[in-house]
Amino acid sequence: MKGLAGRGSPLAALALASVAFISTAQTLRIMSPANGTLVNPGQRLTIEVTATGGPFAHILLAGDLPTGGIQDLTSPPYRFAFEIPKDVTPRRYAVWAWGFLDSGAEVHSNLVNIDVEPADAPVHLNVDPTPLYKHVGDIGYLITTATYRDGRFLDVMESTLVSYSSDNAAVARVDNVGRVYAVGAGSANIKVSYGRLHVIVPVTVPPLLKVLCGQEAVYVSKTAFFYVQFNMTPDPSDATVTWSLKPPLGHINAEGLYTAPSYVSKPQKVWVIATSVANPKLSGSLAIWVWPVGWQRPRWP
Repeated sequence: MKGLAGRGSPLAALALASVAFISTAQTLRIMSPANGTLVNPGQRLTIEVTATGGPFAHILLAGDLPTGGIQDLTSPPYRFAFEIPKDVTPRRYAVWAWGFLDSGAEVHSNLVNIDVEPADAPVHLNVDPTPLYKHVGDIGYLITTATYRDGRFLDVMESTLVSYSSDNAAVARVDNVGRVYAVGAGSANIKVSYGRLHVIVPVTVPPLLKVLCGQEAVYVSKTAFFYVQFNMTPDPSDATVTWSLKPPLGHINAEGLYTAPSYVSKPQKVWVIATSVANPKLSGSLAIWVWPVGWQRPRWP
């Protein structure tokens, strides 16, 4: 029998497996409130936990829900009662039960989300920053605050009663907590809504490569200087470009100095194009008008 009961025997292995099963059979479950329950600041909340499979030395609540202090329960019924602070930030909070066995082992319950929101509607909604200017690939953060009739001023950025939407997702996307993702060049409007209140945040995302010039027109045989701006994060390691003209009227050198042709019979539009050397698929353009001698600006076509 001694040989059968040794540590390497099948009987010993079965016994060890049984002990392991018993040690992990204890469970905790939050029975109420249900996941997603909505409560108001100042409201009293009771969280009821059921323990099965054996005695627990201690059961606590864990998570980010403000409970007013640690409640350490050592025997059933495991009911945690507390008041939600009146100045709590409106948003969804997570809570779970955390149990300790006499052996020192720990057991966690299911996670329950509690949605804490004011019972009254705000009278003013503010969003900052506005407008928003971001490069492609950047992320912007909208800080949303609300003012209530009694003077309360709350951060409602993550409130489930606040919604965010974009009218041009090809330029800017927004998630449910006000993070704005710049995905393409152009303009978009982010709408932030809370009940009947809403704020529109204009978003501008410049092209990755932008051609600039200090003037919009040039007379024949005169010059204009063009330069480029890269709008990307991080900045390109090689910012050199090649220049071209469409139609090929005049000349532009490697530094971006454009010289207009010596003669045109009427105003001509010329597109000045810059193409990245490091990434030939990346380019930008800007138009300039070439004016004949004596052309007057009031007669702009």
